[in-house]
Amino acid sequence: MKKLLLLLLLSLCCISSTNAAVPEFTGQNTIVDFCKKINCHDQLKEFYKQYYFSQTFSKALVISYYKSGNEYINDYFGYSFKEKNTAEAKNKAMRMCKKHGKKCELLLLNNKIQNKELYELLTKTTSSSSYITTSSSSNKIPANAHADGNSWTCNTDYYRNSSLKGCLKVPANASSSWSSNYWSCNSGYKKKNGNSCVTTSSSYITSSSSSNKIPANAHADGNSWTCNTNYYRNSSLKGCLKVPANAYSSWSSNYWSCNAGYKKKNGNSCVTTIPSNAYASGDGWKCKSGYYQNNNYCTRLPSNAIARSNGDGFYCKTDYRKSTTQNKCVKKLYIPSNAYASGDGWKCNSGYYKSSSSCIKLPTYAAAAVKDGWKCNSGYYKSGSRCIKLPTYAIATSYGDGFLCKSGYTKSENYCIDVPDNAYASGSSWKCNSGFIQSGNSCVTVTNIADNTFEVKFWDSIEDSEDPEEFRIYLEEFPEGKFVKLAELRIEKLGDTSGTVAQESTPIPDLDYGIYHALVIGNDRYRHLPPLSNAVNDANDVASLLRSKYGFNVDVLTNTTRDAIVSKLSELRTQISSKDNLLVYYAGHGVLDEDMGEGFWLPVDAVDDNPVNWISNSTIVNSVRAMKAKHVMVVADSCFSGTLTRGIKIRELSSDYLKEIVEKKSRTVLTSGGLEPVSDVGGGDNSVFAAAFMRILNENTGVMDGHQFFTTLRKEVMTNSKQTPQYGDIRMAGHDGGDFLFVRQ
Repeated sequence: MKKLLLLLLLSLCCISSTNAAVPEFTGQNTIVDFCKKINCHDQLKEFYKQYYFSQTFSKALVISYYKSGNEYINDYFGYSFKEKNTAEAKNKAMRMCKKHGKKCELLLLNNKIQNKELYELLTKTTSSSSYITTSSSSNKIPANAHADGNSWTCNTDYYRNSSLKGCLKVPANASSSWSSNYWSCNSGYKKKNGNSCVTTSSSYITSSSSSNKIPANAHADGNSWTCNTNYYRNSSLKGCLKVPANAYSSWSSNYWSCNAGYKKKNGNSCVTTIPSNAYASGDGWKCKSGYYQNNNYCTRLPSNAIARSNGDGFYCKTDYRKSTTQNKCVKKLYIPSNAYASGDGWKCNSGYYKSSSSCIKLPTYAAAAVKDGWKCNSGYYKSGSRCIKLPTYAIATSYGDGFLCKSGYTKSENYCIDVPDNAYASGSSWKCNSGFIQSGNSCVTVTNIADNTFEVKFWDSIEDSEDPEEFRIYLEEFPEGKFVKLAELRIEKLGDTSGTVAQESTPIPDLDYGIYHALVIGNDRYRHLPPLSNAVNDANDVASLLRSKYGFNVDVLTNTTRDAIVSKLSELRTQISSKDNLLVYYAGHGVLDEDMGEGFWLPVDAVDDNPVNWISNSTIVNSVRAMKAKHVMVVADSCFSGTLTRGIKIRELSSDYLKEIVEKKSRTVLTSGGLEPVSDVGGGDNSVFAAAFMRILNENTGVMDGHQFFTTLRKEVMTNSKQTPQYGDIRMAGHDGGDFLFVRQ
């Protein structure tokens, strides 16, 4: 007897579970570890890691499983997340699992393992020393048992007897544990004589109106009872009946419903419901060829698609992909850079427009067209590959580039002008016809020549001139002017002869003129302002002339920004010595701030009504003042450039005049107009000013000072336009009586 007891203890010691304690809460790898011990559905692990674990509450995971030989198989699962409460989460997950699952049980609720016994059941393992079946042992697997690793385990509804060598039937109203080594009475029952279960006194309904006991296949529920899982109440509500095959009971166990794809028959069974275009297969059905399962229906397969053999849906053949609507297969296509798939084709990303088979970045202030191409936003018009702000009183054309002026306005270059009677458009403004004078916003007949401010300004500009030609121009423009007699007197005193440029230019004395440098700037492709026509042509032509015929070292900046211009001026400051000469030529937009009384150059990045990228006269003056150069001339062919100058009284030439001004410092400016708009056309491919500027330099054969140059240029410009060039020293920039010299090479 003692020997038998010792063997029993030894064998009990050998039956030790190798499982670790079941975790309380889930982690990212919980299902991965779970699936190392159970044959999981091929999508369960990936779904848990990518979707379930990261989702917010309330959520649930239900699994379906069955036993095959020595292992458990997970054949399906149901899930839910972001539900209103845990009850809804459980119900939704359970309904999903029961569509195709064999036996569905709740495993996880939120991030907690809800059914620890189920987790232990499905993941249990035993040590290799448990019931050894090696050649050293001749024990066989007993009846009502099955192999389990190197040992055996009792079948469901059986448990091991006291000798641990056989399996006995679990009594009625009892259940075996997951290890099948013992049994326990169901709720509402207690053991009797160690081999049966009888009801306890608490298993009766305690209400005074009833003395019924808890029926079979039920358990106490408060002061009443509820049917066990997979049972439901019969019509008298006094007993529990088995749920039919292919059906499931509700959470309250008081009724049952057929699984998806089945329908009730005779009120006590579920038979297959075969949808259209399907056929019976085993306990269920399958879709016919050319169809795929879509929930409880069979839907016709799209072209170039293959139905999935398990579950809903279809996949596309090689070289095809699902459309974004997921209901057909379309040919895989080339999607260019900066694009994305859309329906059967592709669309460009935001900020790009479609051009044939590529996506190109949209210009500033533009939007992609419905098909190919682009269009400018409201308030802008198309000019080549750019969108430019519409001038006041303008409308963008609905076709091609450009704009139209509203009714009552006249297009003048890149402006829409309200031109009064007896006037004509000129640049961004207008001028009165001959015989009329501006009075407010209209042109009136000249009744008092003394009121003609243009005549007075002109006379003030030539009053001290030593050139009779300028007084002859006055007589041509104002034959009945206020200063006619004075002009005739000046012509008489100065002599009635007019020389050509070649006559005015002086032969080249042997003097140290220094090295000549030039910075030539031309802007016409403005980003936010109307474009100009000839500014870049002017800059390139002037630069070529200065290099080839006057030996200048020339830097050219075209369609450039404020930073580039200011940086280049700063760079020249470090390169030019006190014996050198610098000419800065600017062609582009200009603007006058009347409140500040200051003019500005406008680079291509300038924005209307925002001076952040404008270049003020004071910036130019400061740059010139800081230059070490002996002679500096700024030439400005832009609107309102006259604010840079003040008048110079030019003295009569003496025999040693050139020698004297070579040594003296000069800071002068030559502008294409005064405080007025100027034109960038009128000289063929150049502005009227640039054309005159280059013609005079081309005809010069010797040394020409700035004043000689200006005298000839002003006559030509005034003859061919309504603008009056000006020449003088740059205010507060260090002018010391010298003058800029053009020395022909």
